[in-house]
This record gives sequence, C-alpha cells and structure tokens, in this order.
Amino acid sequence: MTWLARICFGLSAVFAVWTIVLVVLMGGNSPEPAAPITRGFETPILALEFAEEEADLAFIAGDAGAPLRAELRRVQTLDVWFPIAYAGLAAWCFAGLGLTGRRIAWPGALLAAATIPADWAENAVINEILLRLGEGASVTALLPDLALTTWIKWALIAAYALVFALVMMLEKRFLLSLPALAGGTMILLTGITGGRALFAEMITLPLALFFLTILMAAMLYLRASFKAETFPHESPRQVES
Repeated sequence: MTWLARICFGLSAVFAVWTIVLVVLMGGNSPEPAAPITRGFETPILALEFAEEEADLAFIAGDAGAPLRAELRRVQTLDVWFPIAYAGLAAWCFAGLGLTGRRIAWPGALLAAATIPADWAENAVINEILLRLGEGASVTALLPDLALTTWIKWALIAAYALVFALVMMLEKRFLLSLPALAGGTMILLTGITGGRALFAEMITLPLALFFLTILMAAMLYLRASFKAETFPHESPRQVES
C-alpha cells in the first residue's frame, strides 16, 4: 500500500497548488455594497451565506448592487472548482494516512469528499438568489434552503477539520493540529451562536492555516515513506521525525 499512499500524498500537494491558484483568482477588491452590510459582517460572501432575512441582502440588491452581484457571480463560476480543490486536498491526505495504517483518517476522507456536493448545493442556491435579486424579485422563499445548504457545508468542513486535529494529536504532531482545531471550533461557535459575524468572520484565517498544515502533513508523511525504505530498521516515529 505504500506506493498508493505516496500517490495520495502527492495528489494532496497537487490539489493544494490548485487551491492556492483558485484563491488568488477568486480574490480581488470587491465593489462597494449597495447598502451597509448588516449584522456586523464585513465579508460580502459570508454576509450572503449567513443572511437570515431579505433585508440582510440589501447590500447586493437593486441597480446599486449590480457591480457587487457581478463580482459575486464571477467568484461563483470559479467556486464550481474550488470545493474539488480544497476538499480534494484534504481527502487525498486522509486517504494517504489511512493507507499507511491510520484508520481513524478514513472518516475524514469521506467527510471531505462529501463537502464537494454540499458546496455545489449551496452555490446553486446562491446563484438563484443573485439571479432573482438582479430581476428585482423576492428571495425570501430561498433563505431556508440557503441556511440548510450553508450549514451542511460548514458542518462537514468542521467535522473533517476536527478529525484531522485528532489524527495529528494521536501522532503527537500537536502544532499541526492547532489550526484544524481552531478552524473547526470557530465553525462550531458560529453555529452555536446562530451565525454571529463575530465568529463567522474569524473562520477564514484558521481554515487557511489548516489547509496549509494538510499540505505540510502530506509532505512529511510522503518523505517519511521514502526514509522508511532507506532506514528499514528504524521505528516509524524515528523515521518521521
């Protein structure tokens, strides 16, 4: 299974590069909102995802909101590929860990893979909201679907982040566990508080670090698999240190 694990760790690195490229392409300066963003949010996409009522979407409504809606639609076209990239980054690393005997990593692979259709489902609702706002139609009927798909996506991300943290803790790689633990905990706090901006706006940084630590872990274990062949009489922990 070693060679399969190496392929998985290598693919994790490839998907990490893909994720970084997409993040850069999806970034940029957003146009000014049509109205002040409510409920303490600063990031337009987060304000959209966690909107509770139609008034929360006034910042992208009407003619004044057209430039920001156009930017969000541009980001949405790239977001078709983004879940494949960031979830694939995690899923391949989990698979590599599972193939090297860390069975507890397998649920993480399944949770990460499940994030892809969950993110697509959320995107479909967001695209419909943007379309209706552009037509001046009501989006109230879409808000329950938005909340459901948003929370499913974030719950899955939190779940596999915490699985990764647990795996790294069991491997005594405590520093690598911290961003995943922080990201997963912040998502849980956002959920417990009903989508409070205070916590939602703090998700991004620990999650970005979490995905970087997945890449670091994949490279560490890939390197360790080659060292194990070079020094077959050393213990696995000695090889990986």
